[in-house]
Amino acid sequence: MTGTTRSTFAPNERLLRAQVAAILWRMAGEPAVEFQPVFDDVWVNTPIWYRDAVIWANENGVVQGHAGRFNPYGEITREQFAAMLHRYAEFTGGDVSVPESFHLDNFDDRTQVSEWATDYMRWAVYHGLISGTTERTLSPLGTATRAETAMILMRLIEEA
Repeated sequence: MTGTTRSTFAPNERLLRAQVAAILWRMAGEPAVEFQPVFDDVWVNTPIWYRDAVIWANENGVVQGHAGRFNPYGEITREQFAAMLHRYAEFTGGDVSVPESFHLDNFDDRTQVSEWATDYMRWAVYHGLISGTTERTLSPLGTATRAETAMILMRLIEEA
C-alpha cells in the first residue's frame, strides 16, 4: 500500500474498490496489460493509477463488476473485499479451502452476508484474514478502513 500523499497514510479513510485493485496488482508485480474496454466506467483515459490494475484484475478473475460497471470510487464492503482476496488467493495458488463444517454461526449478523459472498466470507474468517468488528458482529456490508486493510493484507501475505 502507498499513502494518500507522500507524508499521509490516512489510516481511518475508507478503502475504494479501485484502491483494492491497485494494491493487488502491485502485489502481483504490476504486470503490464493492454487496455480492454471491460467496464463502462473504466476507459482508456481513466487515471492510470488504477486503470491497468482494474484491467489486470478482471483479466485474471480477481475483480468483477456489476451491470457492466466496476464502480472504482465506490467504498468497498467487507464482503466485496473478502471476494477479491479469495479470487487473488486462487490466482496465486493460495489455500482457498474451508472445511464444510465451518460456518459463521458465531456472528449474530451472519444473515446479512450476501448469498454470493457467503463462501468468500467463510474463507476469510476461517483463515483469520477478516475478524469480526466485535466478538459477535461480522459487519459484512460495512466498509474497511485503510488501516484494517493493511492488517488483512499482512495476514494474507503471512499465510502464503
